[in-house]
Amino acid sequence: MPTEQITIRTLDADCRAYVMSPSGKGPWPAVIFYGDAGGIRPAMLEMAKRLADAGYVVLWPDLFYRYGTSGPLVLKEVFKGDVGAILGPLMATTGTDKASED
Repeated sequence: MPTEQITIRTLDADCRAYVMSPSGKGPWPAVIFYGDAGGIRPAMLEMAKRLADAGYVVLWPDLFYRYGTSGPLVLKEVFKGDVGAILGPLMATTGTDKASED
């Protein structure tokens, strides 16, 4: 299954995103894979790939692109500490108003 990293230009900044396509010839139905507070991480990549394997073109944007570059979070470690201090700054960069604008 082909996976491509792309950049989407928004009003605020460039948004990193991934596009996964099923193998073979399309056209295919499309899905916007809207992640969770844990951001871009291997477990979410696997979920997006499963959708592509099921026959969907998947667009997976980095919801926290306004925050800047951040490494993949290991949620097991995040939940051992101060969750609000770690996830709060990321989550503060987006919301329904900004997501709708995007």
